[in-house]
Parts: sequence; structure tokens; C-alpha cells
Amino acid sequence: RRYSTNGVGEYLVLVNADFPRLKKNQLSKEQQKKNDKLADKYNSQGSFPLTLLLDAEGKVIKSWEGYPDLTPEQFTGQLKAAMDAH
Repeated sequence: RRYSTNGVGEYLVLVNADFPRLKKNQLSKEQQKKNDKLADKYNSQGSFPLTLLLDAEGKVIKSWEGYPDLTPEQFTGQLKAAMDAH
């Protein structure tokens, strides 16, 4: 999904890789393989939740472990600062 972010002026592609614990919520085998591959590449420590800002080549620009204790405006400011610094 692409979202316009106020103050950032760019489009972001949001990817949510879910890892459900309950059997009734299990993903398809194909989707689970995709999510496992993302986890191996970007989250080998198993942090949960984990938010990453990546560049177009998939390089991590900034990460947030846990839920960021930020207002939407503060979070957008951090996104903009990280992208500007990159």
C-alpha cells in the first residue's frame, strides 16, 4: 500500500509481516514463507513489534523496536529526518 505522509512529501510502501500464534489465524504456506524470509533478513533477533524504514534497495535507514511512544507528528518528523539524513 502507498500512503501519502504529511510533512514527508514522499510515498511510503507499508509492508506488514504478521506471525500469528493461534492455529486458527495461520497464514497460507506461501505467505508464511515470504514472512519468514523477511524475518531472516531484517529481524534475526526476533524483536516484536519491529518497525523498519528501508530505502529503495532494501537497506535499513532507521528502526524502532516495540511500539514507538510518539505522536503521529513526532513519528512523521522522525521519518523525515531519517530520510533527509540518508
